[in-house]
Amino acid sequence: MATLKWKGHVGKLMERHLELRSAIGRVIETEAICLYQLNEFILKNYPKHRTIERVVLLDYLHSIKHHALSGRRAQVSYIRQFCRFLVGRGVKCYVPDKTLLPKYAYRPRYCPLVEGDIRRVMQRARETKTLPRFMRESYACVLGLLWCTGMRRREIEKLRHEDVDLERGILFIRQTKFFKDRFIPVGSSVVQALKKHVARKVKGGYPTSAKSTFFVNRHGGDLSGSSISHFFNQIAKDLELKSNDGRQARVHDFRHNFASQTMARIYREPERFKASPMMARLATYLGHVSIYQTQYYLHPDFSLMQEASSKFGWSK
Repeated sequence: MATLKWKGHVGKLMERHLELRSAIGRVIETEAICLYQLNEFILKNYPKHRTIERVVLLDYLHSIKHHALSGRRAQVSYIRQFCRFLVGRGVKCYVPDKTLLPKYAYRPRYCPLVEGDIRRVMQRARETKTLPRFMRESYACVLGLLWCTGMRRREIEKLRHEDVDLERGILFIRQTKFFKDRFIPVGSSVVQALKKHVARKVKGGYPTSAKSTFFVNRHGGDLSGSSISHFFNQIAKDLELKSNDGRQARVHDFRHNFASQTMARIYREPERFKASPMMARLATYLGHVSIYQTQYYLHPDFSLMQEASSKFGWSK
């Protein structure tokens, strides 16, 4: 938000609103961009307005009618919160209703993947001729780590050398979503891959101090999450990694697959895993407060549902 220049009376109120939301621990980047765009619209089309009126909001929503419905509903939600903030301060303001736009029918985006798919993805990453070898290997390592841990893209982006304990095989995830910290244990194969990555950084002259970024771009700066997504999207397109409804695989599908396949292993090995405590551990591993948030990432396949059904006597 520091890079946004808030102008006008409404803009200053928006800035104050966002400062308060940030102070209570909210991640406000997307919300700030939404309100900034609304403020720029008001400055251009309604420069004399000092509050939000219905006609202004309807005109703004009409100007972004080409955007996806889910995105427009999210913007109305952010604007509604700001308007309620104004009302709380005694400012006369129109508070948009949630029904201002049609209801969004949620369709979960999930592309099931298997280990063979990831091996092909990593191999294609290493064969990308447009990148230097260090970056090819770095992207392959990042994608492998995402598959093995179910980490968020932002968590990869913020990982520092001091957060990676290769002796004990533990990653420390700092200030992730909702400003939570957590530890992630990883297997020996992941540790070996990370050690090789560090060796490549040393050989290439990239910084490896405690505070330096663990994954870097070719210039030594932070490897951005958008770069990871762009790189994977191109590979997924080339390899035709698609879901049953034809949607192309995304980086975030790694997290969905990790949760779903872990759940399947828990269910199919009851002598090794007790479902109730293991589900709570899975939620903690993924950085969720409870298993209710983890349910969003669980996509049981038909064979697993058949196995579950067979455990009931009436299903025979």
